[in-house]
Amino acid sequence: FDEVSGSVRSIQRDDSGMWVASWGGGVSHRNWAGDWTHYRTGSGLPTDNIRQVVHDDSGVWAAAWDGEGVVHRNPDGVWSQWDESEHPVLGHNIWSVSRDDGGLWVGTQGGGAAHRSPQGLWTVWTTENSPLPSNDVRWIVHNERGLWLAAWEGGVAHVDGANAWTVYDTSNSALPDNRVHRIHISGAGLWAATEGGPGYLDNAVATQEVDLHA
Repeated sequence: FDEVSGSVRSIQRDDSGMWVASWGGGVSHRNWAGDWTHYRTGSGLPTDNIRQVVHDDSGVWAAAWDGEGVVHRNPDGVWSQWDESEHPVLGHNIWSVSRDDGGLWVGTQGGGAAHRSPQGLWTVWTTENSPLPSNDVRWIVHNERGLWLAAWEGGVAHVDGANAWTVYDTSNSALPDNRVHRIHISGAGLWAATEGGPGYLDNAVATQEVDLHA
């Protein structure tokens, strides 16, 4: 990763290699032959501070900082930007992006979580209009059981297909800390990277803290 300038924030594999999001270095792609292509301000990005990059059939989606919203690169290599002119929630710094069936989820710093439908309709969840425990949403993932959100100082929130909310935190589970950075689905459970160390939610219930130094 010597080719990447800045601090690496996320990595995702695609059929031709891998995409890297970095703080200060924009977005980079490495093909399987080891060749790098870098995208920065002046070559498609509105800022070099990127928190996450995801890839699907529609192209590459990047969570941008500095109030620059979400950046998209289509399969033809054309970049476009969704900022607060698309929706006010995109005026917040973006921590996380996640795709679902043609829609887009974003987790923001201070603006909660938002979803854009394939038809272009936005829904925003905040602590004021939903059980979301924090408006600082660091990571979003989803599976057949619903949506999972890493809420800074709020634990892990889950929303099922019936729009029923469950919040897992230190008061009702073994989650080691309510300051959650990242979450990752693994089989029937979910890993949470917290300020107090990793925790594991087994079958949607946090059953154990994990000491990596044991």
